[in-house]
Amino acid sequence: MLRFPFLTGLLRFANTKISNAEFTFSPWTPFPTKRLLPRILNPNPRRSAS
Repeated sequence: MLRFPFLTGLLRFANTKISNAEFTFSPWTPFPTKRLLPRILNPNPRRSAS
């Protein structure tokens, strides 16, 4: 089953999850991707990867 990282029923909750960087990974996601994406999506500009 395909899961989306910000799956929610309401757009408002999806926006909240995106702004808080609350997401999940599928089991088949490679480990380097799991390490990199939280750094890219970090809402704190001082800690995010550029």
